[in-house]
Amino acid sequence: MLKALRSFFDYLIFGNWFISFGAVSLTLQTYLMLNKPMKIDALLCLIFFSTLFEYNLHRFLSLRKTSSSLQPNKFSWAKEHYNLFILTLAFSVIGFLASALFIKFDIVLILTPLGLIAIAYSFPLIKSKNSRIRLRELSAFKILFVAFVWGIATVIIPVLNDGLSIFSTDVLYMTLRRILFVFAITIPFDIRDRDTDLEEGLKTIPIILGERNSKLLAFFLLMLFSLLIFLQYNNRFGHQCGQDDFSIPLYFSVMITTFLVFKSTESNGKYFHYFWVDGMMILQFVLIVIYNSFILHTN
Repeated sequence: MLKALRSFFDYLIFGNWFISFGAVSLTLQTYLMLNKPMKIDALLCLIFFSTLFEYNLHRFLSLRKTSSSLQPNKFSWAKEHYNLFILTLAFSVIGFLASALFIKFDIVLILTPLGLIAIAYSFPLIKSKNSRIRLRELSAFKILFVAFVWGIATVIIPVLNDGLSIFSTDVLYMTLRRILFVFAITIPFDIRDRDTDLEEGLKTIPIILGERNSKLLAFFLLMLFSLLIFLQYNNRFGHQCGQDDFSIPLYFSVMITTFLVFKSTESNGKYFHYFWVDGMMILQFVLIVIYNSFILHTN
């Protein structure tokens, strides 16, 4: 029984279901913080399956590029369960295409360049001299691309789909915070993958700045995240938006995330990054749900 549960848990983590639920959590958080009803619709399914597809596509392509001696647990699991891994990748494609059929056409037009950016992260689409490279090979900018895509996908796209303005104060604050948050929690992954990235000739933030300075950068980004919370919820201008004050659960999530950032090393256990660090997206959503349900609604 325990072995079966462990195998199922590994599949959720290394099959990229967990990170896909993280994308769903951030999207639902967007609705909740804008006082909109949380809903499971075609767009939410599209965000889920596109995340599942992109992360498994990246893993599929990386399996062929990374030496066996340096492959972290995510690649080892995919090789040991290759048929299940390929089945999951195929399922993500089917789910993505099925969801896209029910999306508004103008949203599809906006999502198309975003999707190309996401695919270009893993697939060599960009011309460079006599060859083609992936976005992740553009030195330290690769994390910025990841954070930007997550910010647009989990804030801007849901807002547009609901017919709201993306230029409202709340949406702008939330988008900036989302980008900073994803940027910060992605740095520990580059710390973990330092040896693999060195072998591939990539110049990631930990390779350029070192492990300690990379953690300080993540801490700085989380402090900017906290500053945006303060500016939105704790001054007169922010309160003009008429939104509920979600500062407490957001500050609490920053504290936990900061702790995990400084605990991250190249030798953390196989679940540290994929469950605990990625899980901060889900935890932040859960904290906001609890706060909204038991604190704000009792006042």
